[in-house]
Amino acid sequence: MVFLFGEDGSGKSLLMNLSKQILCCDDMNNHAKTLSKAAFLSSISSFHDWDIPTIINSNKLPNYKDESGEVVQSKNTNLENEIKDKEFGVFLHRCRPTFLKFCSRYKNKGVGTFCPVSFIESRNLLRMATNNTYQFIFDRCKYEGGTFTSVPQLNKAMKAYINEKYEMKQAFKDTINITNIMLVDNRYVEKKLNICKSCRKEHKKGCCDKYDRLNRSKSHVILNITLSYGIPDDD
Repeated sequence: MVFLFGEDGSGKSLLMNLSKQILCCDDMNNHAKTLSKAAFLSSISSFHDWDIPTIINSNKLPNYKDESGEVVQSKNTNLENEIKDKEFGVFLHRCRPTFLKFCSRYKNKGVGTFCPVSFIESRNLLRMATNNTYQFIFDRCKYEGGTFTSVPQLNKAMKAYINEKYEMKQAFKDTINITNIMLVDNRYVEKKLNICKSCRKEHKKGCCDKYDRLNRSKSHVILNITLSYGIPDDD
C-alpha cells in the first residue's frame, strides 16, 4: 500500500490520476469511517500480506486515534517531552542574545521594520484572502491627507463592493472593522468629528457661508482616507 501525504500542490493528485489509468478505484472521503483502524494497521505492518494494490491520497494524516504511535509509526513516542525536558533550555539560551539585540535596536518599532519582505508580502496576501475590511480598503480606498470619510459611508461602499465581487444574492450584512482599516495604512486615524450640516465639511468658523455654531452634527469618521471611485451619501 502506498500512502501519499503532503501539502496542496505537491503532486499527490497527479500521481493518483496517473495510477488510475492503470488501476480503477473509488475515493475514500473519510479513512476512519471507510477503513477500520485494525485493517489500516495490518496493511502497513509486516504481519499480513496484502495482495490488493492500494493508494491513499491525503492532505492530512489518517484521522484514527493514535494512542501509542502505532498510526504514525513513531520510533520514539515520548520525543516531545524529551525535547521539552532536555533541549528547550539550550534553545532559549541560544536565542537570548539575538532577542536582546533586536529589542535594543528595534524597540518601539513594529516587526515590519526588520523581518524579510517576503514575510510582509505573505501576511498581506493572507489578509486579502481572509479579511473583507482589509480587502476593501486595499482595493478601493487611498490615502489623501487632510480628508475624511465617515464610517457609514465606508460601510455602504464595502457592502456594495463585496456584493459585486462575490455576486451575492443576499445583501452582505457585516460591518467594517475599524481596527483592520489601520492595518492597511497606519496614517488612517479614527476620530469623532463635528460636521457642518450645510457643507458636510469639518465644522469650524468660516467653513461655508451658512456657518452657524449650532449647525453641526457629531460624526464617526476616518481621517486621511478617501474612496478611489467617489464617496456615497450617508444613510
